[in-house]
Amino acid sequence: MLEIKELYKTYGSGEVKVEALKNINLAINQGEFVAIVGSSGSGKSTLLHIMAGLDMPTKGSIIMDDQDIYTLKEDDLAVFRRRKIGFVFQFFNLIPVLTLEENIQLPVLLDHQKVDEPYMNELLELLGLTSRRSHLPSQLSGGQQQRAAIARALIYKPSIIFADEPTGNLDKKNSKEVLDLLKLSSKKYNQTLVIVTHDLEIAAGADKIITLSDGEVKL
Repeated sequence: MLEIKELYKTYGSGEVKVEALKNINLAINQGEFVAIVGSSGSGKSTLLHIMAGLDMPTKGSIIMDDQDIYTLKEDDLAVFRRRKIGFVFQFFNLIPVLTLEENIQLPVLLDHQKVDEPYMNELLELLGLTSRRSHLPSQLSGGQQQRAAIARALIYKPSIIFADEPTGNLDKKNSKEVLDLLKLSSKKYNQTLVIVTHDLEIAAGADKIITLSDGEVKL
């Protein structure tokens, strides 16, 4: 499903050169729940962003659905991301002037496609947001905003979901609810789920744990 080959990411040059990722080689299977762990600065979020097509590698390949995504032109990569990849940010990244419903539908509308209304309603029901669809982000709790961000990541029925510390800004109760919803969705729709987390309790429930240290996979 997802294969990473000889991946490197370098920032700067000369004396200020930083090797954020060094020779990463990984394979992630369809439907797996994968946790990426490691200390602060180990390269977790950098790896996640590159896998999701949000940041260019310095060298190496990210192969998804038999496609090396970084051989695509910029516009084609943007379309690939919208249709194949869901991304849940730590800080929600909802647009404040749009309603919850409009925020969720945004990836589909940007692609000039028609929203699957029955699926949209199913997502809202699954995430407990049916009564909040016309609310602005400022009218929602932190947990509701994160659930809206999850719905936005799922609206295009992606084959893989990436989540960067999705529970980092939530209390324990909301953290458990958000994680349970992500896992439920991935099982219901046979989606691969890749989460960056510092929470070892979350990582313990994963099918596979990838540990990074100084930009390298620790075996």
